[in-house]
Amino acid sequence: MSIIREKSRESLSIQRIYAHYNIDLAKKLGSIKASIFFEILLSFYDGESPYEKIWICFPMESAKDLLAQSRKEQDTAIKKLIEHGLIEKKVIGVPPKRCFSINFDGGDV
Repeated sequence: MSIIREKSRESLSIQRIYAHYNIDLAKKLGSIKASIFFEILLSFYDGESPYEKIWICFPMESAKDLLAQSRKEQDTAIKKLIEHGLIEKKVIGVPPKRCFSINFDGGDV
């Protein structure tokens, strides 16, 4: 069973998030921005079971506002996270929305 949770620009702009990152993860990924992107995705899980696949729709513009990362920087961070098996990505809906699911098995990191 999958749950889809959407994060809109409005709901994200209400929150002021201080982006912390895992230094060890950043070193393994070779990217602080990828580590920050991953930590933000983790913050959206709200303690649900890691055994239930949850898809978080995180629009590019919302991520740009929240993380101060350009589209290219986001795409690079997402690519690194996917390559290391930490997240999955799918595009759903019209207009298309980027959705991510965290692989709690840890990937190859």
